[in-house]
Amino acid sequence: MILQRLAGGEARVVDLTTAMGMAQSSVSAHLAVLRECGLVVARPEARQMFYSLAHPDLPDLLTSSAEKILETTGSAEFRPDGEPDTP
Repeated sequence: MILQRLAGGEARVVDLTTAMGMAQSSVSAHLAVLRECGLVVARPEARQMFYSLAHPDLPDLLTSSAEKILETTGSAEFRPDGEPDTP
């Protein structure tokens, strides 16, 4: 959800907590993980930090990846063994 929100433009933690109804600590923890993964970058301005996607094409990449998985497996359901569901 954070990545979806940031696809619409940069945001502060307070903007994300309001938009998603999550606690500030949860949003901050998620942002820290996303930054460590290189998916999100932070830009300080005065006493605030603005977060944005590190790669603006990330939403398109995730969508095309999901479509390829669905095309390959014929299923949106996750199976830990990696095998597609059989009817």
